[in-house]
Amino acid sequence: MLNNAVSSIIQGESGKVNNDLFEIYRKSYFKAIESVYTEDIYSELVTRFKYNAIQLAAAKSYKVTSELADAKALLQGKQFEDEAKRIIQKYNRYQAAEYNTLTARCRTAKQWDQFKAEEQLYQNIEWLRTRSANPREQHLRYVGIILPRNHPFWLSNQPGNLYGCKCDWKTTDAPVTGEPEAIIPPSKGLEGNPANTGVLVTNKHTYFRINDAESKEIQSFTSKYIWNNYSKEALRTLRTEKLSLSIANIDFPVLFSRSGINHLFHNKVISDEFTSLKNIALPNINEYFKKMEYVSSHPNNDLENKMVVQYHYFKIKMFEKDVYLNVRELTSGELLPYALTPSIRYK
Repeated sequence: MLNNAVSSIIQGESGKVNNDLFEIYRKSYFKAIESVYTEDIYSELVTRFKYNAIQLAAAKSYKVTSELADAKALLQGKQFEDEAKRIIQKYNRYQAAEYNTLTARCRTAKQWDQFKAEEQLYQNIEWLRTRSANPREQHLRYVGIILPRNHPFWLSNQPGNLYGCKCDWKTTDAPVTGEPEAIIPPSKGLEGNPANTGVLVTNKHTYFRINDAESKEIQSFTSKYIWNNYSKEALRTLRTEKLSLSIANIDFPVLFSRSGINHLFHNKVISDEFTSLKNIALPNINEYFKKMEYVSSHPNNDLENKMVVQYHYFKIKMFEKDVYLNVRELTSGELLPYALTPSIRYK
């Protein structure tokens, strides 16, 4: 894939975000996330992490693609080949650190949620010494600190917020020790508690130091990638699953048509970010079916559309937003999910 990437750039066939490079980076980041979240891989937090990883992979691919393109404009033959190899190897070396960092950040987020569950028994958290044989000085100052779980210190300071950090933490019923005398700033891009922010790598990372035009290029690439890949996944899964929705205590079978799935994916809701998160979550929409709230039904007044009897609306809490699923009831008695909207719309 690396050879394909370099060849496509040499031949002028690559876009500004090289897809082969993107896939190498994305797969590595997803592997880091899924190595920690082995069971709850469809949770909204994991969906947020995967969206962040897709953005990170696209931004990194953009940066590497740009460096290779710049080298191609200046160098020829063996000189370019040597420079291309140097660029690729440089970013490959970064990949191991990035994988370990994302793994650590996911582990921190998962532990934080576990700490919430343990709060009735253990209200405090203790910072533990690193597992590293050669620990760095910075986080050694935190070892032994014990603070309540709801203390603001934990919102910006956690194990894993420095590159290569191998510190740990645990819940405890030991007494509070007080705050540290000095706060250690996190590495650029590792700000905030990922369990609360839903972000593993923030826009302060060097890969995201880009201008508006570059940002739009990356956003366009990620939106298309998410639409293409997750719509295909939805077509594979939803069209074969037997699902139902309840209206007035009567269960109706749900039909997912190709056009209905495509419309759900094309459907922009609230913002580009929310739309992308929604699209990543759609192949697993059956999990939302379990928690949806029926709101109302309205007859179909469009005389030209004779296949639809009426429209039903269900409220969904999705990524901390209330949205409404528009479901068409067909003359066959089946329900056809058709659109997600921020409010109920009907003719």
